Amino acid sequence: MTTTGSGAPPGEPFGGSAVRPTQKNPRRSGRDERRRISERLAEAADEASDGRRVPGVPNSSPWQRSNAVWHRAGIDWSRAEPERRPSTPPSVPVAASAAAYPSPASPTSTGPTSTAPRPTSTAPRPIAPAPAASAVVAPAAAPAAAPPTAPPGGAADDEPWTPPKRTRGLPSVPLRPVAIAAAVVVVLGGGAYALFGTGGDEPKKPAAPVPVAADRLFAPDPAAKTSGRSHTLTAVAGAGNSVVAIGSEQGGVYSRAQFLTSADGGRSWRVASVRGADGGDPPPGEYPQLIAGNTGGWAALGLTSAGAVSWTSRDGRSWTRAAVVGAFGPGDKVNRLVRTGSGFVAVGSATVKGGTQGIVWTSRDGRSWTRVGPEQLTPQGGGAPIRVSSAAAFGDTVVAEGTLRTTVTVTKKVKKKKRKVTQTVDREAFWRSPDSGRSWAPVTVPQAQGSSGNVVALVATRSGLFAAREGSQTTGSKKHRRTTSFAVIFGSADGQTWAPLGRLGTAGYSHLGALRGADTGLAALVPVGGGKTAVLTSADGKSWQHAGDVSAGRDLTDVVPATAGTVVTGRLGATDAYLTVTGAGDVNLGAIPGAVHPELTLTGVVADAGRVMAVGSSNGDAALWTSPNGSAWTRATLPAGTPPRQLADVVHGAAGWLAVGGAGDRPLTLMSADGGSWQAVPGGKVFGGSDLTPVAATANAGAYVIVGRRGDSAAAWYSTDLKNWAGGGDAAKGDLDGSADAPKWTADVTAGSAGFVAVGGQTRNKTAQPAIWTSPDGKQWTLSASAPTLPQGATAGSLTSVVARGGALVATGVTGAAGVTGPPAAGAPGSAAFAAVSVDGGRTWQPVSLPGVGQNTAVTAVTATAHGFVLAGTTGSDVVLWTSPDGRTWRASRPHGRGLDGLGTQRLAGLTVVGGTLVGVGFTGDASGDVPTLWRTPIP
Repeated sequence: MTTTGSGAPPGEPFGGSAVRPTQKNPRRSGRDERRRISERLAEAADEASDGRRVPGVPNSSPWQRSNAVWHRAGIDWSRAEPERRPSTPPSVPVAASAAAYPSPASPTSTGPTSTAPRPTSTAPRPIAPAPAASAVVAPAAAPAAAPPTAPPGGAADDEPWTPPKRTRGLPSVPLRPVAIAAAVVVVLGGGAYALFGTGGDEPKKPAAPVPVAADRLFAPDPAAKTSGRSHTLTAVAGAGNSVVAIGSEQGGVYSRAQFLTSADGGRSWRVASVRGADGGDPPPGEYPQLIAGNTGGWAALGLTSAGAVSWTSRDGRSWTRAAVVGAFGPGDKVNRLVRTGSGFVAVGSATVKGGTQGIVWTSRDGRSWTRVGPEQLTPQGGGAPIRVSSAAAFGDTVVAEGTLRTTVTVTKKVKKKKRKVTQTVDREAFWRSPDSGRSWAPVTVPQAQGSSGNVVALVATRSGLFAAREGSQTTGSKKHRRTTSFAVIFGSADGQTWAPLGRLGTAGYSHLGALRGADTGLAALVPVGGGKTAVLTSADGKSWQHAGDVSAGRDLTDVVPATAGTVVTGRLGATDAYLTVTGAGDVNLGAIPGAVHPELTLTGVVADAGRVMAVGSSNGDAALWTSPNGSAWTRATLPAGTPPRQLADVVHGAAGWLAVGGAGDRPLTLMSADGGSWQAVPGGKVFGGSDLTPVAATANAGAYVIVGRRGDSAAAWYSTDLKNWAGGGDAAKGDLDGSADAPKWTADVTAGSAGFVAVGGQTRNKTAQPAIWTSPDGKQWTLSASAPTLPQGATAGSLTSVVARGGALVATGVTGAAGVTGPPAAGAPGSAAFAAVSVDGGRTWQPVSLPGVGQNTAVTAVTATAHGFVLAGTTGSDVVLWTSPDGRTWRASRPHGRGLDGLGTQRLAGLTVVGGTLVGVGFTGDASGDVPTLWRTPIP
């Protein structure tokens, strides 16, 4: 999409700290500089302490929290090696102030007094330490990492994002307890961390404009009834007074694992903290599925496409995530996790050639795991364990239940003759381990008291092991016969000898939905008809009490007895998690701080016709915000619809504004004459039906164009007045049309000097390849034969965005793994950004080099400016900018600040120009939440 800038003059109204030539800045005195730094540090510390969000801080180490406060003040640390001098014993930690440096006139000065650029090395020039007696007290916590540097392979702009240049000789200033005039070096172990600032009367460039958290500017819909995200609670476990429910919060821009914990048996709840093994934020998109624990420690497991992930905790209130290496492989399935007296045991199956095999995993700490089986589970009589379905632990004694496959020979009549036939038989099997899962032997759980079928539950409490089978009893004769259903409960003190204890039943019993054990006893869920579920409890498995009912409309997932009542987890409706405690009622998850984050996504921003428009979604529904100047934003009123809906793009043309997006699997197209009042675009026949996905729009003086996808084909629509629409067609057969085996798709469109240019991809030879379409008027589209080629070494890829500036166009894309047949996912393992330029309106294309591009890089926003082109992207979890005057040669720079770099994940999703200001919108997210970002800076 091409963006055009209009409105405010350079620096207004976006203002900020516009970067101007150094010589025009007033010179600061040392006292003014110290006061300025102190004020910035105080403001950052106040924001961190009064609850205003600092990405990553709630779940990071003290070192990282300290660094976040300094970073928010605009001051970055970088690592340097300490300079050792004979006068200072190397084993004595010191902190050096400006007063410790020789003055320029001093005969002991170690360098010239003229101003010199900072060396290009990533480590700062070593600085002489001061005597210990005159050391300044360093901050209580030192930061963990150096500020980002420019990506390798290209020059980084000095303005406005790199640290200011320093002089070699620093003027002497009075020593103050809290003032840091030029640089502080804190010696830690074998290295030093240097804080770069300026001191004395040294000329200094103004600080770069700092992005702001825009959750107050782009607020969620106050009238929304849901958060717009998908919440799950999949399992719950209890030990003593501690209860932990696990699940996830998915959707929006950052999906996260979630642990809800109660320290008082279910009376009150809070969100547990989650951090990575390095003290930082865990990656998004990983969710726990199984949990087990006791007062000695807790563990949770989840399986992702990249492998197994564990979460461990000492108390259930603070969790550490770590990847599990080696023990779990592709195709593994974990069915149950239990806590033993000396560790943890997980059971499940592994996919092997020709089927599956039962597997056991053991761990002492929940982090490092050992794979056991299937040879340990194979009985002497033969047979192969094909799965282990459940397990329970009482101390270090573990009992597991699964399926054993054996081969038997039977005699059958075949064509009136008896013949011996070999058959495969699957039967229930049990195994017992006396040593926390390291060795196993077969055991038997009997049938009794009307039971039948396999064991449906295997659990443990403080008093022993329990198993349950379905059962029934028929009484009466002939017409008065009546069958009663129930579960038969078996018990064992050692896992070796089992005996029936009693029956679990209630009025309306249909089957045993779930049975779980904890320190306080047993709890069961029993569907009883009418959509209701009865909750039953027992201290010993013999006698059962009715604890309450769960109303219809809940999809229940787990249950556990607790000291305040029985805790039940599940799902309410399509997107909401459900948590209730018998005797206390349903838990309001929205009232738990940090448990529910309303979805708010910014997908793009455009400035035109005296307005700035931002589009996206909030609370799962389409949203659009408008501003006359980018400072004050108003949420526009959109036509009502059924969520989920999201706007992806907005554009202005001769007839007014057009916004496009999706409503589930249907298109969403809105129009407005003035940007304030919006209505649906007429054109039910053109945009009717399902499987249509508009993704981008553009306009020139004569027409509007929307591009997207229709099933397996690329699609385009055009209009001259926003009211009358028609579908774009093929200039030649098959230009837009795709098939299930060879789909085509468009991702973006722009209006250039020669007409319209759309970019996307197509599958050729079962591999995704870049594709370009051109049209003079939006009506007929030609698939270009000269689409950009993939970078060297890449076998699959697709174009994702395009922007025009006169006759020059820049297209960007992302590579994918070999064998990818659809649009590759940006940021996926092994993916990388690439770009191409056209100087003839899109007819021919040449590849260009973006400095610093490597694996896991992506371009996320593009725009044209008065100076050329600007691309925003990501490298790892931080934002990177590429700028070019002509689309051929590019420079890379790393902007700093909240929403751009640091802890968590940052992304700019849209760029536009207002006067002399570059405006970006996006998000910053971490394990504690995510908020939109608004960034304004002078055009680079």
